[in-house]
Amino acid sequence: MQDWWRGGWLTAAIGVAAGMGEEATAVLSALLAYGILRLVPTLVSRTEVKQASPPQPTRD
Repeated sequence: MQDWWRGGWLTAAIGVAAGMGEEATAVLSALLAYGILRLVPTLVSRTEVKQASPPQPTRD
């Protein structure tokens, strides 16, 4: 993960939620974060590939 500091802040926020007795919120946050951190890089790489190779104009 290139943005390691985001993971650190996320871990801290989940830990605070768990420490305050909000276990359900901590678990839900962890699951959502895992999904986002796994899904977003895949979507970005697909978008970058499409933008990197624009269609070539055809000459008639």
